[in-house]
Parts: sequence; C-alpha cells; structure tokens
Amino acid sequence: MMQSYDEGLEVFLKEAKQAYIKMFGPERQGDLKTFSQREVCVYEEGRRLSRALLEAHLERDKWRQPAVEEVIPCPRCQQPSQPVKGGDLELRPVTTLVGEVTYARPKYRCAHCRKIFFI
Repeated sequence: MMQSYDEGLEVFLKEAKQAYIKMFGPERQGDLKTFSQREVCVYEEGRRLSRALLEAHLERDKWRQPAVEEVIPCPRCQQPSQPVKGGDLELRPVTTLVGEVTYARPKYRCAHCRKIFFI
C-alpha cells in the first residue's frame, strides 16, 4: 500500500536522522579520523538516502497503476493496447547511480502487433 505524503516524509526523516547520527553520534567521532573516512561515510549515507528517495518516488509513480480509462499506445505500432490479464506488476531490478532499485510496472499487450511491453 502506498504511503501518504506525511507518512513518507516521516520515514525519510527517520532515515536522515540515522545518517546524521552515523556521522555525528558520539560513538562515531573516534572512528572518523581522516578526511577519507569522513568522505566515504558521507558518500555511503548519501547513496542510501538517495536510494530511499528514488524507491519512494517509484512507489508513488502514477504509471505503476494507470487509470483504467487511460489508453496506452503500443511503442511499436502506436495502436491501443490492453493490460495483460492477471494484472500482476512486473518487478524489474534496475541498476541506478545510487544502487539497485526495484521498478514495478504493469504489462501491456498490443493486439495488433502482439507485442508485450511495460510502461
């Protein structure tokens, strides 16, 4: 189930707080002595937060569950297509700049050219 805006913000702020604690918490201050150690920690936490934002954004994407009345054209012939019966979302791992995320998309089938595609 998709989180509301406020729920998603709360989850993200908890993640950001963990990143801040990892950088500035008293137990970590002795571990981060060199510039390189600090830089690596910032980089890793930044990637983790970026991945969390991207995953949350993909979860809220309108194309994850397009409205029933929307006509989705076939990318090959531009004819109208229909959702594949069974309607399960296709979970597709995608390697991004911030790491691997799962991209969920519905399958569509073009009756004209018989192509199955994802939007």
